[in-house]
Order: sequence, then structure tokens, then C-alpha cells
Amino acid sequence: MKIETTEATTEQLCRLFDLTSARVGQLGKDGIIFKTGRNKFDLWKSIKGYIGFLQKSKVDGAQNIERSETLGDAHELEELVRQVKAARTYNDARTLKVQIDALRSGYALEVEQNRYCSKSVIKEAFLRIILANKAMMMRLIADLPPMIEGTSPAQCQKIIKQKVYEILDHLQNSEDKIYSSDTAHEKDDGV
Repeated sequence: MKIETTEATTEQLCRLFDLTSARVGQLGKDGIIFKTGRNKFDLWKSIKGYIGFLQKSKVDGAQNIERSETLGDAHELEELVRQVKAARTYNDARTLKVQIDALRSGYALEVEQNRYCSKSVIKEAFLRIILANKAMMMRLIADLPPMIEGTSPAQCQKIIKQKVYEILDHLQNSEDKIYSSDTAHEKDDGV
């Protein structure tokens, strides 16, 4: 089935793609959308070209994010900001801005998917684990001597093993509390 050529004006493409007329003109110059005349574009070819451009931008942005994970996010972002400041042309600065926006979107996505956690949250979780561990060890020191006094080595081993399993169970419960409190913090923060 052959699709007839349908033309669209700059204003129509602006509304369709949610772009400014200057950006539509730039996309036309870059060969992403297809001009048929003054203020006229081939609608179907332009839609196909713009979708291809967005897909390529998405893939390029994902590659930038992957590269930033391997090279170090903060260093790459700092380097991009330095390059934006040193850019000599508007197009260079705009390209770098797109890369920075892609990195920022990647960070936001990681936060959204709970793949990112702030240092303070991690420190707080470790502190809770350490305090729970310390409390159980101190309890073990206090409880164990009277329990094993006058018992055989086999009975001592059984009692110690039971107490160690109690500590491990308690630590597991503490871990569950940490995860549940993190979920509660996320709900409070609106994450």
C-alpha cells in the first residue's frame, strides 16, 4: 500500500513534535525531517525521520550512561560541563548539553528504580546493623557463662550454637527492619 505524500506546515510539526519553529528548521537542515517547499514538510517521512532520530538519541544517551558508569559518573559530568564552558559554537554546546541531560536522566532513572542510594542512607543502615550486632554480642557475653557452667563440652557446643543462631536470626530480623524502614522513608520522600 502506497502512502500519499501529505504535507505539514512548520507550525503543525511544532505542535506534533512539541518543538520550536527554530528547532524544526534545524532538524530540516540536518536531514532528519524532509522539506518539500517553503514552510512545508513531507509529513510521513518527517515523522519517520524524527522517530529514528529520537531512537538514535535514546541509544546514544544510554551509551553515554553506560560509559559514565565505567569511567566514573562525577568525572565525566565535570568534563562535559568543562567542555560546555569551552565550546566555541552553539551546536557544540547544544550537543554537550544533550549528553549532560542524558546523564542526568540516567541518574534520575537509577534513583527511580532504587538502584541508587545516598551515602547517608547507607551509613545509617550500617550503623543500625552494627548496633544490633553489638547488642547481641553483649547479651551473649552476659547470658552464656551461667548457661554453660558445669556442662560437658558437647552441651557447651550445643548451647553456644543455639545462641549463635539466635544472634543470626536477630540480625536477619534487623535487616528486614532496615529494608522496611527504607521503604517507609521512600514513601515519605515520595519516591
